[in-house]
Amino acid sequence: MWTMMQIMEFLTSFASLCFIFIFYGAKTTNGVRHTRNLIWAQTPNLKIGVSRIVGIEGDPTVWVPSGNVQVRHISAPHHGWQFKALAYNWADQTLYWSEATNRKIQGLKLNGTTETETLFTGTSSMVEGLAVDWISNNIYWADSLYDWIMIGSMYTNPGYKIVVRDGLTGPSGVAVHPEKGYLFWTDTGAFSKIEVSDLFGQNRHVIVDTDIQHPRGITIDFTDDTLYWVDSKKDTVECAGFNGNNRRVVAHQAGTIFFGIAVYDKYVFVTEQMQGHLRVYDKLSGNNEINYQLGYVPDGIVMYDETRQPGNTSACDAKGCAQICINDPLAGPVCRCGEKHRLAEDGVSCLVEPGFTIPSHIYGIGDAICQYPVNLPDMSLTNVSLESQCFQRGRRGHYGLAFNARTHELFYTENITGSIGRINIDNDLGDTIIKGVGDVQGIYY
Repeated sequence: MWTMMQIMEFLTSFASLCFIFIFYGAKTTNGVRHTRNLIWAQTPNLKIGVSRIVGIEGDPTVWVPSGNVQVRHISAPHHGWQFKALAYNWADQTLYWSEATNRKIQGLKLNGTTETETLFTGTSSMVEGLAVDWISNNIYWADSLYDWIMIGSMYTNPGYKIVVRDGLTGPSGVAVHPEKGYLFWTDTGAFSKIEVSDLFGQNRHVIVDTDIQHPRGITIDFTDDTLYWVDSKKDTVECAGFNGNNRRVVAHQAGTIFFGIAVYDKYVFVTEQMQGHLRVYDKLSGNNEINYQLGYVPDGIVMYDETRQPGNTSACDAKGCAQICINDPLAGPVCRCGEKHRLAEDGVSCLVEPGFTIPSHIYGIGDAICQYPVNLPDMSLTNVSLESQCFQRGRRGHYGLAFNARTHELFYTENITGSIGRINIDNDLGDTIIKGVGDVQGIYY
């Protein structure tokens, strides 16, 4: 004789199986369209087939209870591609993704076209977080290999800059609240945490750093100013206010590897990589409404919906910034410049900044001292040359190098003049500090 508890468990399991069957039997057509969609990225788990971006059209408050779904997808053009993180700009009808194999940030208008746009080349294969500031026309991404968070303009080039770097050891998820001027991210490193800053990575502080192990995907519920995230080691879906208060566990499911998360109305959607599931939870009760068995390994997920991106870009459009505009909720639109550029006196234009890209590799070749950014292996080499990467091109025998990270001073040997000099990499100013040395091949600070 079964107990009531056993009967309830059986009915719950049976319901999940039914929803799995309905999903596989759903109407599937090509081309994710510009309409309300739950969209996620998925990769074949047996290397059979190609990576896809999949969308369920319609209002989740309708298709979650009924289980009747219409599925559309975008297939990768080649085997080996891996769509990873997702973001979108509703007003521009564009879906963005990070692609792990070719190490790019790309976009596609959901209007029937197949022509993709490349926003940035030079990420690693480990960009797991992507977010759009639809009011300032910027896109953010977290790179857990290079341990930085970058901002890039969606319309200007080279409008990109590292906005958060210090103290990161595995940034994973990223979310942005343009109307309040908040940038949130998860850090999966030795000191796992969730942090917040302004939209340019400044004024940052930790909001969650206790009872947290491996936070990955993060998203914002704009209806009640709540952060939702997944912890792939604790097997939890959690939420808290913007300052970390009112924290609670929404759901716990042992034996899972949660990755991405999205919210809409009363539902929380998470991708789960251990069993290849799309899981749907009630965000208040934590009830597991549906499990969809995908047959793929899912990654990033977004709720593509107009109501999640109110407002417009008129303030930044009027400002006319040369590279990056940030519409601060208090100060209004402010122009910023990308890497190796500085803001001109007019507050709009950007001038080439002498000095270095930080972090970077620096090396002496005798005739000059040269540098290249740490992500050079992942960058396009079109604009990289010794002429653009080298300085101190006086043919003075530069071989020994040392660096003071605190003062940003580079020390170098000049064997032709028999001296040791230094240069401040922030302002390109230098001088000779030691004379009368011989053929010095190495120095150390």
